[in-house]
This record gives sequence, C-alpha cells and structure tokens, in this order.
Amino acid sequence: MSSQRPQPPGRWPSRAIRLAVRALPPGPTRDRYRYEFLAELYGMSSTRQMRHAAHLLSRSLLLRAAVNRERQSSTLELIMPVVAPRKRLLCRLNVRHKWVRRLNPDREVYLQCRHCGKDLYDVERSTWPNLGGNVAGLRGGI
Repeated sequence: MSSQRPQPPGRWPSRAIRLAVRALPPGPTRDRYRYEFLAELYGMSSTRQMRHAAHLLSRSLLLRAAVNRERQSSTLELIMPVVAPRKRLLCRLNVRHKWVRRLNPDREVYLQCRHCGKDLYDVERSTWPNLGGNVAGLRGGI
C-alpha cells in the first residue's frame, strides 16, 4: 500500500497566485485570499495547478471589485450616518426621568422614561421612602 503525499504547489503556480492577489487591497484580506488560493493548489497535478492559477489570475480584477464593493459604505449610510442616540445628562446620572405609562405585550402597565427608555416596574417602585438605606434587608418598608 503506497501512500502518496499531496503535491505541494509548484513555483510558477505559486507566483501566479501571488500576482493575482496583488490586485486586492493590502492587509489581512489579501493575506487570507493568498493562503486560501495556495491551499487549493495542494494535491493537484502540475498541469491542473497551472490551469487553476491562470484562471485565478484572469479573474483577479473581478475579485478586487467584489472585495471593494463589500468594503464601501452604502449611499444611505453616507447621507444619513448611523449615530447612537445620546441620553440626557439627568437620565445618565439617574437623577430625573420623564416617566410615561406603557403597556407590555401581556397588557401590564409599566413606566418608561420618555428620553432614555429606562423601564420602571412595580418591583422597583416603592411607596415608602427608603429610610436607613435598606438596613437589615428591609426594602423601604416598615
């Protein structure tokens, strides 16, 4: 039983792959495609390697166009940039919220800040003032 090792890429197919990948933008994208294309050559006969490398070389400009299309922003993003809304200072400091009544999908009422979206449920609300800072596990109660 003879075990044949996969044939490594030849010199000219490797150079053709490196030349084809030079059309891509430099950086990790170019390196990733170079390693992937070189890995495809393993196990092929030398004629098949040359044919495959020539095919990749002939399609390198199309590959560059596809890669650049992925990297470009859409027209909508250029016109309307996506910006995360900022919370008001009083909401961020948790000093003052503008509470409005909302209904959840189970039709239960809860309060939500109109400005920052923070929710306040019955569990968090307390009718008694929290004197003593929650001493001995009492939650603002008697």
